Amino acid sequence: MRSYHSLRRRADFARVARQGQRRVAKHLTCLVADGGESTRIGLTVSARVGGAVMRNRLRRQLRAILDRYALGGAAHRDIVFVVRPGAADLTFTELTAEVERTLGPPS
Repeated sequence: MRSYHSLRRRADFARVARQGQRRVAKHLTCLVADGGESTRIGLTVSARVGGAVMRNRLRRQLRAILDRYALGGAAHRDIVFVVRPGAADLTFTELTAEVERTLGPPS
């Protein structure tokens, strides 16, 4: 079971983009803002990254990586990951390293 919920509304994504703290890796940007009742995660993978199959594969991989994190703690945050072009060429291990650069190691 996931320790987080999903960001769904465009307004929530926009608020995190405006107010969030930006953490950057080579193929991934992480925006973190204070949240509400629970931790919520949003994933953005543009068409410039690749076709639909590639974008969906990256989303599944990111969710699998984020499932390792204990994100349901006391500090509720809204987190948006923006995947940049070139991420499609990364292995799962390299993508995990990118997430760890932006979010820190799993606790």
